Amino acid sequence: MGCGYGYPKANANVDKKLNEMEFQVESFPWTVIISKNETILGSGSLITPAFVLTAASILIDVESDNLYVHAGKWNITGITEKYFHQTHAVEAIIRHKHYDGGLDNNVALLMVALDFIFQPNIRTVCLPVLGATFDYSTCLTMAWTPESDTPHMSKFQIQPRSKCEERLPCAYLQPNSTLDESLMCAIDASEQKTFSLNSGAPLFCPMPSDPNRYTQAGIVIGSINRSNAISGLFHGIVFALLLRRNGNSVKL
Repeated sequence: MGCGYGYPKANANVDKKLNEMEFQVESFPWTVIISKNETILGSGSLITPAFVLTAASILIDVESDNLYVHAGKWNITGITEKYFHQTHAVEAIIRHKHYDGGLDNNVALLMVALDFIFQPNIRTVCLPVLGATFDYSTCLTMAWTPESDTPHMSKFQIQPRSKCEERLPCAYLQPNSTLDESLMCAIDASEQKTFSLNSGAPLFCPMPSDPNRYTQAGIVIGSINRSNAISGLFHGIVFALLLRRNGNSVKL
């Protein structure tokens, strides 16, 4: 089975169950939890058995010692999980070389010390091809909150850059009132009164050719509480970053 699939296509009824905040543990098995000294820092996405994609902002002043990735984790209390999860130590943190603590270039890779083994609740998400666009695509993200031991899901509609620049507060724009080319924004489409976001979590969209298969379009870097305007800010991942491990190339 390739990237981007739940197992086995467990996301078939996601729209039906979205308002009830219910979906199966294996529905989106690429979303992982990142922790340091038993404190959750944020989320990420499994893009290969050895690499996790996340936001650099959750790793400011963080070193790799006692940093862990939890894949297949569902209930954060560890109680009544359908499948076993896997926890691996982080061997290296690879931040975008131009990240300076701001909004742009807010992306990082974590290389784990031991490859994750695929199982129904642990799979990889697909990455977009260069030049892919997601304007007006309806996409999903998962989040764990202090109020719940299991994750909630939110639905967002990605907006064109022109709409982002019209609606975003000036604090999120460059001095010339444009949005940095590495960023994207979206509006809440969940029909919920509230939504939750975990920094570093993937924003993933169904493929037009196969709605049961998902591509990651962005990385959660923040929420914006503005009525009838922009609800979420994301780092787009349609860019090329070439990393090498043991002679193998990983393209983001």
